Order: sequence, then C-alpha cells, then structure tokens
Amino acid sequence: MPSERTSVLRSTAAVLKKDFASELRTRYAVNALVMFVVTTLSIILFALGGENVSTEILAGLLWIIIFFAAMSGLSRTFVSEEERGTTMTLQLLARPSSVYFGKLGFNVALILSLSLFIVVLYLIFISNFVVRSYDIFITTLLLGGVGLASASTVIAAIIAKAMVVFTSAVPPRRNGIKASPYSPFSKIPSPTIGRSPSQLLTSTKKKTEI
Repeated sequence: MPSERTSVLRSTAAVLKKDFASELRTRYAVNALVMFVVTTLSIILFALGGENVSTEILAGLLWIIIFFAAMSGLSRTFVSEEERGTTMTLQLLARPSSVYFGKLGFNVALILSLSLFIVVLYLIFISNFVVRSYDIFITTLLLGGVGLASASTVIAAIIAKAMVVFTSAVPPRRNGIKASPYSPFSKIPSPTIGRSPSQLLTSTKKKTEI
C-alpha cells in the first residue's frame, strides 16, 4: 500500500534526522572515532618507523583501523537510546524496520565519512601507501562500509537488549550495588522501613550482644 510505504519512509527519515541532530549536539561518536583513528595511526607510524612496508600490509592495516573504529563507535547506536530512556518512545512511534533502517543510514554515513578521513590521513602520512585503481578502491570502501554499518547496527541492538536484561536482574542496593527501578528485586522492602529509631537501636544492640 502506498500510504503504508510512505509512513515507513517518513518514520525512517525521522529516526535518521533525530540521530544526526543528536550527534551534532553531543558529538560523542565523532569525537570517539576521531580520537581512536588518530591514536591508532600514530601508533602505526611509530611502529613502522622508517622501514619500507609493502602495499598489501598497509592495506591490511587500513582495514584494521576502519573495522575497530566502526565496532567501537557505531555499536553505541542503540545503547545511547537505552541510556537516554528513549527506546520505549521509538517502539511506540515507529516500526522496528523504520528504526533499524534509520539507524543503519546514520551508521553508513558515519562509517563512510570515517573511511574518507582515514584514507586522507593515510595518503598524507604514509608515503608507501599507493592506490593503484581508484574505481576498485572506492567501490571496496563503499561495500565494506555498508557491510560494517549493517553488522554494527545489529550488534548495537543486541548489546542494548543485553544491557536491559542485565540491569533488570541486578538486586537492590546492597554493599554499594545500585538496583534498577525495573528490577523485580527493587520491590523488596528495606529492613529499616517502617521502624522507629528506638526499634532500630534495640535491634542493633541485640546484634551486638550476639
């Protein structure tokens, strides 16, 4: 149905726009990815020194940087929703497919921008890195970026779901451990609730005597 497809497209576009607006406001993923790339590239340059390394090894190092940067930054797509408490709102206002494709579009744009940034740094600081065929190179970056974005989006959803299950299973605050308000253990009343100070003092004396 055209109206249903239009609704799905609008929901997907709304999720994508929300993620871009949130990232422009917080810049969490961008800052983390840029810091990771700069640090990793600095370590590679320090390790290589003045040695002549083959193009195949440099290409492998390039994909290692792209892969770990994607896994470290893009996997927080759904986790950030859980931290802000907006997951339920997304479930009520948009379909699961709209949420997924909206998050996927954001991750694709982010990973492609990151890949372009890494390639530029590679060409500037590593003299042995040579692109023999730009057509194949760009196609590989596009397909690899879409694949990494798809995998990281699914992984982010799994991580966010695991965090919810783990948080709901944490017992209430005992010895410095804080419970989630959604935990079934949080309904357990504290032994000090409903007791007067004199009763608490008496119970404390009895425990001390024992």
